[in-house]
Amino acid sequence: MLLMLSAMANVCLAGTDTLPSGYYMQHFDNTNGLPQNTVMAIAADPCGFIWLSTQDGLARFDGLRFITFGMNSLPVASNRFLAFYRNMQGGLSVYNEWKEHVRIVDGWPHRDTVAANYPGSYLQWHAINDRLDSGTTGLLGLPENIQVMGGVIKRLVLYDNIKGVYNIVQGKMSFYEKGVLRYEVPFHHGKKCNFFLLYNRLYYLHDNGTYSAITSKIHTGFLEGDIRADPAFPGAMHNSTFFWNVYTADQAILYFNQSFYLVKATSQGRLTTTRIISGFNTADLGIQIAWYNEQQGKLYLGSNTKGLFILSKQRFYALKTLTGGDSYYGQTAYTKDKILTAQGDMISTHGEVHSIPAIRQRMSSDWYSVFTDSLHHIWLKWGPWVHKHDGKSFQLLNRWRFPAKISIIYDGGDGKMWIGLRGKGIALMDLYQKNAQPELFLPLKEDVSYFARYHNTMFMSTDKGFYRIDIPSRRIDTIAPLQKIYVRSLYVSGPDDVWLTTYGKGFYRYYKGKVTAFPLDANKALATAHCIIPDNKGFFWITTNNGLFQVSQADLRAYSADTTNTLYYHYYDKKEGFLTNEFNGGCQPCAIKLDNGTISLPSLNGLVLFNPDSIHPLLPNNDLFIDKILADKQEMPAAGHLDLPRKLSQLNITVSSPYMGDQKNLQMSYVLEESGHQSMWLPVPEDGTISLSMPSHGDYTLLIRKQNGFGKDNYQEKRITFSIAAAWYQTYWFMVCALGCIVGGCFLLMRLRLRYIRKRNTQLEAAVALKTRELQQRTDVQERIIRSVSHDIQTPLKYQQFLSKKIYEGLVAENNPTLTDIAKVMHEHTYRLHYMTENLLNYLKVQVAEQPCRTERFSLKEVVDETLLIFKDIAREKGTAIDNHIPADLEWVGNRQLLSVVLHNLVDNAVKVTRNGTIMIAARAQHGKTAIFIKDTGPGMKRELVEWLNTGESPIPLRNGIGLMIVRELITLLQLDLFVSSLPNDGCCFCIQDRPS
Repeated sequence: MLLMLSAMANVCLAGTDTLPSGYYMQHFDNTNGLPQNTVMAIAADPCGFIWLSTQDGLARFDGLRFITFGMNSLPVASNRFLAFYRNMQGGLSVYNEWKEHVRIVDGWPHRDTVAANYPGSYLQWHAINDRLDSGTTGLLGLPENIQVMGGVIKRLVLYDNIKGVYNIVQGKMSFYEKGVLRYEVPFHHGKKCNFFLLYNRLYYLHDNGTYSAITSKIHTGFLEGDIRADPAFPGAMHNSTFFWNVYTADQAILYFNQSFYLVKATSQGRLTTTRIISGFNTADLGIQIAWYNEQQGKLYLGSNTKGLFILSKQRFYALKTLTGGDSYYGQTAYTKDKILTAQGDMISTHGEVHSIPAIRQRMSSDWYSVFTDSLHHIWLKWGPWVHKHDGKSFQLLNRWRFPAKISIIYDGGDGKMWIGLRGKGIALMDLYQKNAQPELFLPLKEDVSYFARYHNTMFMSTDKGFYRIDIPSRRIDTIAPLQKIYVRSLYVSGPDDVWLTTYGKGFYRYYKGKVTAFPLDANKALATAHCIIPDNKGFFWITTNNGLFQVSQADLRAYSADTTNTLYYHYYDKKEGFLTNEFNGGCQPCAIKLDNGTISLPSLNGLVLFNPDSIHPLLPNNDLFIDKILADKQEMPAAGHLDLPRKLSQLNITVSSPYMGDQKNLQMSYVLEESGHQSMWLPVPEDGTISLSMPSHGDYTLLIRKQNGFGKDNYQEKRITFSIAAAWYQTYWFMVCALGCIVGGCFLLMRLRLRYIRKRNTQLEAAVALKTRELQQRTDVQERIIRSVSHDIQTPLKYQQFLSKKIYEGLVAENNPTLTDIAKVMHEHTYRLHYMTENLLNYLKVQVAEQPCRTERFSLKEVVDETLLIFKDIAREKGTAIDNHIPADLEWVGNRQLLSVVLHNLVDNAVKVTRNGTIMIAARAQHGKTAIFIKDTGPGMKRELVEWLNTGESPIPLRNGIGLMIVRELITLLQLDLFVSSLPNDGCCFCIQDRPS
């Protein structure tokens, strides 16, 4: 079983209060990762993992987590591991108290039975020639608990796997190569066992600061390098501690006078020292192992009681005053190694900080803009004021008041100062004219946040966008993609090549009219980017509210050309020496670079200084490893294709990559491919375990990748292929059988359905034929009725109407009043009966006919007048007046005959119900529609009849006669709208309205 724990850092312990500034310490013990607090040895394998031997297991550290190996995961009898050594293949091995050996291959431990009984196996050649006694000890590292008899070491053996074996007996040293004695020299040493190997040469360190290089001849010299500057050297060397182990035989560590020194040998064999850390008291820590990783810049210390300590040199440092006011914004380079801040603090890169009273007393706030001109005058802004100070005495030389608060000031490089006035615009003022007066250059309602000039072009950002100004013509161009975005700062790297930071929207590049938005980091810290400043090695440094980022300019330019490229952002936080992760922005300049190469960045707690030329980022460029694969609870092999069971619910893959830097820079992601189709890339969780809820059966590929650092397509990748078995009902043969059954069933169903449809068609054809015959019979009957009405009824009526008219006219001529009145009534009723029969006949013809209604344009008043001739005398007998108010010039477009039938029935209905009243017919044309109104003063109409006439949805009230039914159907046929309103005892109003085409 493997034990995995997350490693927590920066734990304060007793005895470490004197950790000097400029260093960061991590501490691990059995509360946060280690299996036990006694660290016996430390070594790094070729993959980059750090290995610790402890008295309760072998621990592997990847920079974030520990994995512990012991009796539960290895075939060994003891968890008490001792020393690391270089095996015969040049790799890393370790053994335990039972002389059981473990070989570490590709970041994983394996029991090694070949190297049994080490270190005795290294002495077998010597045992043949010289009987060894129990006082012989193999030396694998320093400090070492060597058996001492009477204060004298009896025998030491150092094994050099390249050259041979050194056999040390008090008074002489013998060197054997392949069992053959090559040389022997007399050598006397003290009680300390300070023998060590560097680059395959044997050395001994004496207490007086000298050393002996032991070959066939002995060469003696003094330690060189940084240790010579220590005033306690060499007098107190007897209190020093020397750390060395046989695996890392290219270095040794010397702890002297609270300082750690790296001891290395020159090509001439001289020993030189380089100070790693000073002022670090280890008295209470029980340090017994020390190893320094030069590439990482980290010192690893193992304690016999308190676990592991990792000390890192901080590559940045922060400076501030002791009197407060340590949140900095604007700053200017005063000399090559001094910085003047807008609030009046003079800060040296050597750590000297003092205030300038002449400036600090005047600048109680508004510290956002300052610069030094070519005559070394200092210019600052405060509210609506611009101050000019002498660069030596710092006395105020002059000041100017502007009509609005000033957002920013900038030296344009041509003797002009550019001033951003809040809500007013841009002003210019001569820097060197004694009584200079500002002039308004451009009106602008926005607040200027930054100026950056390139020849005759001034690039300007505001709280609402980014602009390009042609200085000679004063033409201002708006960069549309950045409108309404608060642009914080600008950096111009060439003609029409500007880099921009924004508040909340990340950072951009404007290049020859094109705007590129760059992707954010995983934690979205770059969303609020304050400043971009370049170094001499092709990188940009970007400050944010949560740390500092380093990014390759070449990578950014490549992304501008092709946004499918990926970007690597290297992250730094306050473990590197900041006092806070929050940097400040909204100032000009947003950062400065001194002549000595130092870059200064304003932060919420001091100025952060560093020299980018001396910073080498620790990149996550080690390999990617698959540590464990669990299919539910069953562990699967980490190599080769995986055949997974069908009823799998969860697949967990644990991955790791050794990285001793900030874990935010370890960017791993994964994607699951099925049949060549990828889903979305997802980040690997912080614990390194990818959990997949298994989909259906099939073949899958899990692709895991890790960015190695800067550069295009700079990845490490791992692929895991696996298959999930199909259930019997998901197999190919089952699918074929099921498909066959489905096809057969469908065919049978189609046959049955076809038979049913044919039978139904036969039945429907018979029903249709029967219905057709019935309809034909009805049609024949209707046609016979129409012919009968036309011939047998309408013709006699028409002739009777003609005769009654002649009788009436004859009686009028003979002046017989009695017969005249009778003849008149007969004539009127015959005339009305004739027109009613004609209307009914027209309606029946429409029902039978299949042709559409004929449309024509005609006078509406004429049609109404013709209708009223029928009913005028009848209405007069009832004491009812009929008035036609339709204008003579109003025309109607439609079927004249059918509209006449509608009007005839409506007027007839009105005449029937109205006594001693009025019937009014009117019309109007409005908004492209024509409406006809027929209003009577009769008793009104029943509610259900009104509802049926308006909607046609309620049952047809046949008891009211067929006249209104004819009206309702003809209205629909003519595509007209009918609106009826009626109130009891207040008459009824019909409105007929056409529909505009």
